[in-house]
Amino acid sequence: MTNFRTILMGTAAVGLSVAAFSSAQAGEVEKSATFSGHVARMIGVVDNGDSSNLLAEDSDRSGSRIYIGGSAVSETLTMGAKMQFRPDGGGNSSINSTSGGTVSQMQSYVYVTNSMGTLTVGSITQAGGAYNMHSSSFSGAQGLGADSNGTPFGAGQFTVSTDKDTEENTGAKVSGSGAYTTSSGHGVQYSSPEFNGFSVGAGLAGGATEGGLGEVASAWVAYNADYDGTKITAHWVGSSTAGDSTTVDSIQNAGLGVELANGINAALGWGDKSMATGSLLSPRAWYGELGYDMSVNDMGETSIMVNYSNQDETVADTGDYDMWALNVEQNMDDYGTTIFGGIARQDYSITGTNYDDVVTSWIGLKVAF
Repeated sequence: MTNFRTILMGTAAVGLSVAAFSSAQAGEVEKSATFSGHVARMIGVVDNGDSSNLLAEDSDRSGSRIYIGGSAVSETLTMGAKMQFRPDGGGNSSINSTSGGTVSQMQSYVYVTNSMGTLTVGSITQAGGAYNMHSSSFSGAQGLGADSNGTPFGAGQFTVSTDKDTEENTGAKVSGSGAYTTSSGHGVQYSSPEFNGFSVGAGLAGGATEGGLGEVASAWVAYNADYDGTKITAHWVGSSTAGDSTTVDSIQNAGLGVELANGINAALGWGDKSMATGSLLSPRAWYGELGYDMSVNDMGETSIMVNYSNQDETVADTGDYDMWALNVEQNMDDYGTTIFGGIARQDYSITGTNYDDVVTSWIGLKVAF
């Protein structure tokens, strides 16, 4: 970790120094500012066999977002800053009850880009969160519906089975799935340019408190290619989390995606967590999808995709989670709008405990501005 920290911090120092000296001889510099965002809202029904709930929320796959950015661009150098905010109108709340909205800052960072790559400093999705199991996907229906982590409205709707003829289940809800990636955080990271389809990245986030709220070191490798109309993408990402967690030592995932010229696409993903000494868990996950992107009208691309996800021991040492889902999206390009919907069935079991299966359906609208 010490050598990794030294190399990455040295890269940051060199990158910032080069930027400072280059700016003095930048020549013509074009400055610009941007303001954009989108609102994504959906409604749906979650049925666990004993009861069903009508829910409404910001799409937790995309969320509503506000983006503010600024940049200064010359022939050889780009320097910029970006901020991202999430205005949340109340997630996972009953449609018949009030829920206070919140605005939270998701990202705030500065970056320097030249022919050698991009150096980023600040609060951003770090290198360990650059890819998830489903990230190497070409499907146009991937962004807003069910993915490798679960469904919209979350996976935390499982309750212990009861006799439906005599009693409605009122037990606490549990979750059966999770993400095989690290999240946003303050830190520094480097992303390379693409060389013959390959690109790499590395980052260091967090503080210096060992055993909790400490450092997370991450790296990723990606590949993209187009062979006469057949597109291929692949990735691997891994994070050392022992400095920031007392339970998880490392997290990694990988994915592979292919799309044919006719719009048929498929993707596979894999995830693994290495747990701290003494843990009974051995988390591992698999993901697969098959989709078709087509043009059936003048509005924009129509996408349909079915996917399957399996997670073992993500939450409990004998827990087994399975999900089958159908995602559909219709773009309306002239309006900056996407209509999305889907249905999913989730199964969860633990030795000695029987949980009700969950069926989730949803429909929503994402409008960009």
